Amino acid sequence: MRRVEQCPQTVAVEVNDIHLTYRELACLCQSLASQLPAPQEGKVNRVLIKQEDQLSYLLHILSCWCAGLVPVLLRSGITPADEEYIRSLLKPIGFRYHVVDPKEVKPTEFSRPADEMFANRDEGMVMGTSGTTGAPKLVALPAESVALNAAVIAAELELKTDDRVAVCTPLSYMYGLMGGSIATLWAGATLQLFNPKAPLTELQFHIRNSGSSVVQGPPSLLQLLLAYWNGKPFPSVRMVTTGGESMPPSLKEGLETAFPNAEKQFLYGMTEAGPRVSHLSFDDGGGQDGCIGSPFDHIEWRLVAQSEKHRDENVSRLALKGPSVFLGYIGEDGSYEGLDEDGYFVSNDFVRPLPDRRLCFVGRSDRIFKSGGKLVSPDFIEQVLSKFEGVVEVTCRADPHRILGLVPVAEIYCTSEDVFDKTAFRKYAKANLEPHSVPRTISFHGRDKGARETTENRLSESGKRLQRKL
Repeated sequence: MRRVEQCPQTVAVEVNDIHLTYRELACLCQSLASQLPAPQEGKVNRVLIKQEDQLSYLLHILSCWCAGLVPVLLRSGITPADEEYIRSLLKPIGFRYHVVDPKEVKPTEFSRPADEMFANRDEGMVMGTSGTTGAPKLVALPAESVALNAAVIAAELELKTDDRVAVCTPLSYMYGLMGGSIATLWAGATLQLFNPKAPLTELQFHIRNSGSSVVQGPPSLLQLLLAYWNGKPFPSVRMVTTGGESMPPSLKEGLETAFPNAEKQFLYGMTEAGPRVSHLSFDDGGGQDGCIGSPFDHIEWRLVAQSEKHRDENVSRLALKGPSVFLGYIGEDGSYEGLDEDGYFVSNDFVRPLPDRRLCFVGRSDRIFKSGGKLVSPDFIEQVLSKFEGVVEVTCRADPHRILGLVPVAEIYCTSEDVFDKTAFRKYAKANLEPHSVPRTISFHGRDKGARETTENRLSESGKRLQRKL
């Protein structure tokens, strides 16, 4: 919104045949804001927003900020139980779940001071971490984190008002929202929103024919994009940004061919840090062998030694502090949790220092890995699957996948393999796990084979690499 006065007639958002200028976007959001409840004195005023489509989601978020309210970002696939839990925990004053057609909203002239919401470290946004961990983990980000990350990302990408930024990552993920949409609007460029579930050929067509200059997407999406690529380069694209999951060498080679004029950057970050911590050009080793560069200047960081049991002086947990780092996870009593006594967020990411203060990502301490950009918890999968009648033991691990990076696979040890109902078990897994957490392959074993639960088969793929290094 800060660009409304500077470039009111520049197209701010493009979605199919919808083109909203900055002035139109601001007036539309102001109108939607007027429909929201007024802030209540002396409390955190939160509004639940569920993603139905990319444009409506963005408009609802911006309208909350226009109204001085805190948007709570829910994904379209959230379960009723999790949504009810969030309602009971946060006690929101409003809800926004409906699809918005800009043609049906009577715009109100924009009048709110553009940067008012970014003045302090009050809560500015709440969202869940990306994936199943057994219960929703709600991250509360300070308002100034939104502004700071938008400014830093826009500056690092050298976004100009004539840039057209293609964002096809769901906005319910920090990478799509902060790393793409908000940074683009901050710079006064044109944001191109695409349906993440649309055919990849459609995305290719729009990138080429609309003259996109920046393309943003996780490795798994870019892998699919190249899998359906017709072989014609995208000459208008000057930069490709990717990150958030492992990047196979074949993807790097494919991006070089498809986007010959583009600089390629690999980013590293986490929802708790709002979301970007660092990024590094492919030319400097970004995304290769775990290299993630050095955190931005506004982020304080230190390395925390591992436990004595797994001590290695060259591998440590990464701790982060600064204005872009979250206020904390929202606890059962409404308080913030997750920062140490010095205000650092001690992540579960293991890193190894490289020369020139650069870091190498080695793995995680909690076995969690990403599959197609979504977090998968082997512990939670084991917990759910072990409740099925006849199951004695469950072990889950990550296996490499050409498109998704890693996928979960499971070993099931049951009372008797001969009488165990494997079909019913597979249906149970699909009904009780999110799609990205359902094991891609399931192997069944009788009890007599024994539940060979070792450190090796209980580690995620990233954990296995760490184990070998230790």
